[in-house]
Formats: sequence, structure tokens, C-alpha cells
Amino acid sequence: MKTKHNIPVIIFGSHIAAYGAIKGFITKKVTIYIVCPTGKGIATKSRFVKKTLVLDPDDPLFISKVSNFLHEIGGHAVAMVAGTDEYLDILSQNIDKFPEGLKFTFSDWNIVSQVRRKILTYKKCEELGIGYPKTFYIRSKNELLKNISDIEKILPVILKSEKSSKLLKEYHLKGVIAHSSDDILRAYHKYSGFYNELLISEYIPGDESSLVNLIGVSDRKGDSVEIFMNRKVRIAREFLSCTLMEDYYSNELLQQSVMLIKGMKYFGYFNPEFKIDPRDGQLKLMEINGRITLSNSHALLAGLNLPYAMYLVALDSYPNELKIYRQRGRLLWWEPLGDIVSSLKMIKHNKLNIFSFFKSLVATKYIFEPFCIKDPWVGFLWLGHFALHAIKKLIKI
Repeated sequence: MKTKHNIPVIIFGSHIAAYGAIKGFITKKVTIYIVCPTGKGIATKSRFVKKTLVLDPDDPLFISKVSNFLHEIGGHAVAMVAGTDEYLDILSQNIDKFPEGLKFTFSDWNIVSQVRRKILTYKKCEELGIGYPKTFYIRSKNELLKNISDIEKILPVILKSEKSSKLLKEYHLKGVIAHSSDDILRAYHKYSGFYNELLISEYIPGDESSLVNLIGVSDRKGDSVEIFMNRKVRIAREFLSCTLMEDYYSNELLQQSVMLIKGMKYFGYFNPEFKIDPRDGQLKLMEINGRITLSNSHALLAGLNLPYAMYLVALDSYPNELKIYRQRGRLLWWEPLGDIVSSLKMIKHNKLNIFSFFKSLVATKYIFEPFCIKDPWVGFLWLGHFALHAIKKLIKI
């Protein structure tokens, strides 16, 4: 039988979040496996990945195929989810159906649902006295019409679906801003009623720099063991992924995040994102992710290895201590290719100038995604992907 610290890890997901997690294991002599829907994600190209299982989370034989894969690789592994919520859902809903040799880095669905279903997240915020946007949960057109007069009182609003991945896949968006009841009704019809799981929240003013994050790991009691905070500097476009983040520290962000995770008794990786409301200066919880997120590798610059901490906690091997990074210098997480593309668009529309762009990149330390000196092939492939995408656009022009 394998000893605790050389049990392999299975990462469910294959994009930049998963590649950031891989970086956390490169020096730890832990064998890495990937499970993903297509086998084509950037993380699958890493030389540190021993094998990839192509498996969609909606596969009706998902449980048996994962169990067979576990048996094939030796019967013992630690499972973690990176960037793909559907894997977190199916795994947490069926934890007791997998072999005992598979150790999980998250709780069962009773607890995970508090993170995955925003209506439950906000209910917990209400219990704990944590700020959040005024929100309506709409499950039918009749409910929408019944509440429309109250919704008009908090315009403008953001329309999102609890089935956010489905909305992104089918319509290439995560949310819609509405300034009137007509806007709301048009969006409702245009986007399939948001699959009868519509969340209408007040729009909190402020750009991406008002969005602050805490990323950390908690133990089985919901007590935090490692904590890092960062702030968005630029995003690809509204509601989508960040391309540049800087380190950040706030006592209020720390206290509210730790209180929320402890209140949920959440176990594993957690990433609450708050927005600083300029109207009252208070933090308002926008969302919380319960799986490894895009910028997880940012914490490596501060000496915090969140994926490996998850691994140790799952194996009951994490030392009894709390690690919190407090700002020293400026640490940047940068996805350069995506950031350059989005910055050029902003410059074109006079939302950014060249001087501000270069000034934003001044820092004491950097981490580039998805680039790694010990794993250069991944970076070259990413460059090739962007070059091909640019050529296709030029051909269309």
C-alpha cells in the first residue's frame, strides 16, 4: 500500500485552474492524473500528468468509470476539482458511492450545495450578518411578473442563472445587466427563461478593481488552514475570467470569509468574492466557489501551496497551524495573452491607455499562466493556440 504522501492525485478539470493546481505538485513527487470531458484542455499537455481519463460529468456511468480508473491506478488517490463545477456537483452528490480508497478534498452535497446554489449562500449570509446584493429567485414567468414591480425598485439589476455553466455553454455569457422591466422580460425570453432558475440581483456599481477575493483551504471542521487574498485588476470582459490580479489584504475580508466558511462547515478549497459597495463602503458577497479557481497559483508567490494543503488535509496530514499571507510588495498573477488582447480592446475604446497598461504590470514578483519553466511545452502550445485564433480572425476580416 502507498504511504500517505505518495498517494496520487486526480484533478477533475483540464484548463488553467487545473494547470495552476499541477504547479502545486511539481516538486512534491505526487503522481498526477486528469479527468476531463474532452482530453484537450491545456493541463492535459503537462509532462507531469501521467494519464488522462476522458469522461463527461453527465456520463450515466460516471461513478463506475471513475471507480474503475481508481482501481487501474492502484486503488488509492486524492480527488480535487479545478475549474469545472459539474464535477464538484456529481462527486459531492455521490461521495458514499465511490471506493474507500478515493479521498475527497470537499464535503458532501449537503454542505457543497450551500456554495453551489446562490440562494442557499445568501440565506447563510443573512443568518451570519454578511452583506450581499438584494436578490430575487425566479422559477417561472408568473413569478417574474408577480415580482416585477418590486424588482423595478432596485434597478439596474443583474440577471444570472443557477445553471451558470449551461448559460455560458449555450449563450456564451454568465449574466445580463437590465436597466428596465422591458430589458428583464426581453432577456427572460431570449435566454430560455434562464432555465427557470433565474437570480435577479441589484447591480452594485464599480469596476473590476472593486472585486476582492479570498482564496484558502479549510479543514473538516470548517476551520481555515491557509489563506491568501487578491484583487482583480483586469478581466476578459464583464462577468468573465480575470486576466490580471494583484495581492490584497483586508481584515474585514478575512473576518467575513472565515466566518462564512466556518458557518457552512465547508471543507476544502474556498473562494468567496466580494465587491466593495461605494454607496456604503461595505463588502457584499457576489459569489463563492468551492473548487479550485483560476488564480489559485497566485498564492504560490506568497509561499502558500493551496492544492498541496488540500491534499494533506484530505489525508489528515496537515500540521496544526494557520498560514495567512499579509501583503509584502506587489505580487501579480498574469495571463498575458488574454490580458494583452483585452487591453488592446480597452485601448481601442479609450477605456485604457498605454501608460496605465504598463504601469499595472509593475510588481516585485510574477506568476504567468499557463507558463512554467519546468514544463515549457504547455506555454508553447498556449502561444500556438492564440496565434491560430488570431490568424483565423484575420482571414475572416
